[in-house]
Amino acid sequence: MSDSRSQVLPSPDNRAGDRSAAAVGMRDRLEYWGLRGLIAALRCLSLDGAARFGGAAWLLVAPYLSRHQRADRHLASMLPDLSAEQRRKILREMWHNLGQTFVEALMLDRIAAEPERIEMDAGCQTILQRTMAEGGIIVCLHLGNWEASVLPLAAAGARHVAVYRRMRNVLLEDHMLSLRAAYYKGGLLAKGDAAARGLLRQARAGGSLGVMADLRDSSDYMVTFFGRPAPSTPLPAMLARQFGRPIFAVGLVRTGPARFRMVAAEITVPRTDDRAVDIQAATQAIQAMFESWVRLWPGQWMWAHRRYN
Repeated sequence: MSDSRSQVLPSPDNRAGDRSAAAVGMRDRLEYWGLRGLIAALRCLSLDGAARFGGAAWLLVAPYLSRHQRADRHLASMLPDLSAEQRRKILREMWHNLGQTFVEALMLDRIAAEPERIEMDAGCQTILQRTMAEGGIIVCLHLGNWEASVLPLAAAGARHVAVYRRMRNVLLEDHMLSLRAAYYKGGLLAKGDAAARGLLRQARAGGSLGVMADLRDSSDYMVTFFGRPAPSTPLPAMLARQFGRPIFAVGLVRTGPARFRMVAAEITVPRTDDRAVDIQAATQAIQAMFESWVRLWPGQWMWAHRRYN
């Protein structure tokens, strides 16, 4: 596969239409320089200290935002047996985790420099080796610190490809992509039709690829998640079945500030005479694995997502 770093760091001058440099306004520039200033300040702290600061700061603000009420509604709907006090505790843990994750995403280089911060058992090591050898399809969820889950693959030399969601502010997007560029040698693809084609090329070439698969999908493809029909992407299962690639569900569970334990499992991809049934079964298995992890670590999942229609 050809080097696709141009996909990782697109120049504003080369963006099409609504992504052009001309669309950058004063607010965008202020947000950009605000982020750069925050990064500079955080990098004066130790990695642990910066993560603790991010968690504490976000915990002071987030419970007063509208997303907090949305997350509480989702939590009450998906885990109806919880008391109000149990939900309050889980949501506080969630915001604390997200604050740490945001700061850690700005310091991936420091985490990468200390690989012992990510614990991996023998099973995870085997999955990593198989991903490198067989072109594994990695499906992740917004659990713990999903941003750092690529680091073991990058350290092993993978030309990994993944999909990201565009930001409104192109200056912020370019800078955040630059912080990730070293870990996605195959490229980061903006979500959309072009990303699907890029993943198809990567799967055909035998390379590893990653998909965040716990978000509500824009299609009407439904599988069960927490007992309810949820729009879910069938793309990983489709690619795995078509090209004979294994699917591995991967999560990075937080054990402390900037410290994690990887959990991973292979997802069975049936290969019968009925392609549609096989894809449905594999997609359902992905969501079932995600659900089991969310139930184990509910305070580390992003409940504010709109998971259902």
